[in-house]
Amino acid sequence: MPNRTFNLTGLAQRLFAEGRLNALAGKIRRAQDLASLHADLAVSLEYLDTLGAMMASTKASSELSVQMTHSALLTNAIILYARATKTDSDERRGFDIRNRLNPQQAATHQELVDLRDKAIAHFGSGGSYVGNWAVELVILDIVKGETRVAVASRRVCVDKKLVERARLQVESVSALIKAVSRDKIDELTAEINEHITRDADGLKSEIEQHPLNLNAFLTSEDAVDEARSARDQGHGKGVVHHG
Repeated sequence: MPNRTFNLTGLAQRLFAEGRLNALAGKIRRAQDLASLHADLAVSLEYLDTLGAMMASTKASSELSVQMTHSALLTNAIILYARATKTDSDERRGFDIRNRLNPQQAATHQELVDLRDKAIAHFGSGGSYVGNWAVELVILDIVKGETRVAVASRRVCVDKKLVERARLQVESVSALIKAVSRDKIDELTAEINEHITRDADGLKSEIEQHPLNLNAFLTSEDAVDEARSARDQGHGKGVVHHG
């Protein structure tokens, strides 16, 4: 029997628009939201792992390009962590992790969120972050008898201790969200099976209105094979090269 794939997101959108089977549609949407949150955290962890490997291999390089790469990896990891653990949007509901964190994790969570909100996405010193993420001073500089006014600026590229704290935080929260996500997927699977048991032809006909070409969606057959082989792990990754 050939492989077949169906777009349950499309089914949920139609069911909501028609005002039918809202419980099923809600489970589909929640499963998507939580998997999306976990994807952000998984990518954040990959940024931090890449950063850790680069820092270990490049030692204390002072080359600007190396420092800028390190900074980009760290800031992207922080942005994705905060987006997954704090931000709600019209297109994705969040998940409040705060009551599941121990005191140390709660402090690191607040630190990373503050860095995103008060230093990276918006200018500032970083809130609860203990350090000087960005410092700027207007100075009067007198050199060889010549007086000049200038603005001196110092920015953090990479804080090694912060990288270590962030790595532990993202890893633990990613595992937490992954478990919640898998529970919701199991609930959705059970809901679909229950509907099929009650009315096999009815739900099948609903689902079959939303076929999906998974090769086109993931852009290659190899990517589909990789995704299917990683399905039980809850997260697959890979790169597709075009042309």
